[in-house]
Amino acid sequence: MRFDDLDRCPFCGFGSFYEKQQVRGTITYRMNFTVEERYEADNTDMYNSLSSTNSGRAYCDDCNRYIGNYITGVIGKEAERVLKEKNNE
Repeated sequence: MRFDDLDRCPFCGFGSFYEKQQVRGTITYRMNFTVEERYEADNTDMYNSLSSTNSGRAYCDDCNRYIGNYITGVIGKEAERVLKEKNNE
C-alpha cells in the first residue's frame, strides 16, 4: 500500500493530516498611524518573501501520529502495521 491509497488516518480514522515545514525569511507587517485603524492596513502580501521547505512527513490532524511521507508515497512502519492488523480482522 502507498500513501496515495489512504483516505484517512490508519490510527484514528480522521480525514486530514498536516506537515511540519521549515520557514525562513522576513515579513513586512504594515500598520497605520491612527490607533483605530492600526490593524486595518493591507498585509495580504506579508508572507510572499518567505521560503519554505517541505519534508513530506504527514501527521494526523487529530491524534498527531506519524502516518508516512506523502511526497515519496511511503507509509510509516507503525501505520503499515496497524493497516495490516485491520485487514486481517
